[in-house]
Amino acid sequence: MHRTFATLAADGASANVLLSPDEQEHHAGLQPGVFRRVPNKWGDQGWTTVSLADVDAARLRSVLESAWRAAHRPQRSRGRSRR
Repeated sequence: MHRTFATLAADGASANVLLSPDEQEHHAGLQPGVFRRVPNKWGDQGWTTVSLADVDAARLRSVLESAWRAAHRPQRSRGRSRR
């Protein structure tokens, strides 16, 4: 199964990555000019915009790896049967 954990903007200037709320707050707090919460319901879910021109390559790699791991964790059942 494929799960989206990051998207690249059409202009290549930014990407959106799916972070946990704690990670989103951490990165945006440390570097608010680089990381910012997507300003809608997607942002409430952890989607975070990253300015690619301003992010350090090591931090970007770490954030992408974290987003990939989170997207590929087994999801908990919501009590519905899938038949």
